[in-house]
Amino acid sequence: MLGRGTGTLPYLDFIYFIIRYIYWKIPKDNFQFNQNRIDNENFDSIGKNFKLIFFASYYNENSAVLHNFLTDADRIDKKYKLGLFDYYYNFEKKVTKNKWNSQFYDGIITPHYTQIKNIYLCGTNLFMEYSKEELIKTSKLLENKFIYL
Repeated sequence: MLGRGTGTLPYLDFIYFIIRYIYWKIPKDNFQFNQNRIDNENFDSIGKNFKLIFFASYYNENSAVLHNFLTDADRIDKKYKLGLFDYYYNFEKKVTKNKWNSQFYDGIITPHYTQIKNIYLCGTNLFMEYSKEELIKTSKLLENKFIYL
C-alpha cells in the first residue's frame, strides 16, 4: 500500500484492523492484564501468509496522518518477530530526491513478489503514476496488481 499525505486516510479502518491483529498475535504472557488483549476479535479473514508493507509519504511531520500509530505497529511487529507489518515513510522536506525509486522498492519487496496480490495507491496523480512506474521497474510481475483509490 502506498499513500501520500491525506492519501493515507482511505486505509484508516484497514490499518486499525491490522494494528489490532498485531496486538492480538502477541503472546498473552506479555501483558499484565487480560483486558489489554483483543481476544473477542475475529481475525479468521486474514490468511496465514498475510503481510502488509505500507509506504507513506508526507509533506512534513504535521501532515503525517497515522504516523505515530504506524510507527508503533512497526516497532511492535519487529519486537515480537511477527512478520506481519512493515512501515516505510518519508517527509518531503527531509528526503533526497531519489529515495522512492525502483532500487529502494526492489530491496524491500523482492522477497515478497510471489505473495503480492494487490498494490493499493492513493495520493496525487503524479505520486501514483511515478510510484507505479518505479515499482514495475522492479518486476513485471507487479504490472497488473495496481488498484487506485
